[in-house]
Amino acid sequence: MKYYVIIVVILLCVTLSNAQTEVSGTIVNEIWILENSPYLVVGDIQVARLTIQPGVSVIFEGDYHFDIDGAITAIGEQHAQISFAADTDVESWKGILFQNSAPGSELRWCRIENANSSGIRIIDSSPVLQYCTVRLNTSYDSGGGLKIVNSQPNELLISDCTFSENQTYSNHLMARSHGSGIWVLSLDGVIRFENCRIENNLTETADGSVYGGGGYVEGNVEFSLCTIKDNTVFAHENIPGGSSHGHGGGLY
Repeated sequence: MKYYVIIVVILLCVTLSNAQTEVSGTIVNEIWILENSPYLVVGDIQVARLTIQPGVSVIFEGDYHFDIDGAITAIGEQHAQISFAADTDVESWKGILFQNSAPGSELRWCRIENANSSGIRIIDSSPVLQYCTVRLNTSYDSGGGLKIVNSQPNELLISDCTFSENQTYSNHLMARSHGSGIWVLSLDGVIRFENCRIENNLTETADGSVYGGGGYVEGNVEFSLCTIKDNTVFAHENIPGGSSHGHGGGLY
């Protein structure tokens, strides 16, 4: 007697379309998850409380703000980073702003790109920044990648972050466009950079003086195990008889 075994293999082909979620306005107690990514920012954002999961992309559809009034927890992973960037057909956005924000914010394994008002601005706030990449941002003021103004008696730690290919530019005698990678003013407390890279940034001015190709720091600022390399400060003179100066290619 012959026995025949018939094996039927059923292949299930499932096509998954990427979801996308439009967001704007005030964000209160929300969790942005990978399944709903990318999140398309279609208006200014004010964050009261927000958690972003690893691998989520936040894409800006216009020149919008992303302001942290309360607290944000954006903790990615090395191979599933959280991305903040302008859409491919949008020139730029306003960057992430912490101004008098509530304690407890964390940005880890995040990428911040294409902003036009500094990638990250921190004013009298103390978010945790770790394993972040801040690149390809610009500012016509100071601090293309990161700008910090701190007048509080606290400690702010930035560790294992990279600030690269950022740019500041001014074309006015009175404009201040210092520190394309980082610009830091510590009026009180201490700001620490540990194991960070500041590289390939450009600070440029026409008809004026400019300081700090990689970074400009003032006050109580500490660097430990940091690499500062291949940065440029450039001043060119368009006014006959004028005097433009560039100071501190790496750090001023």
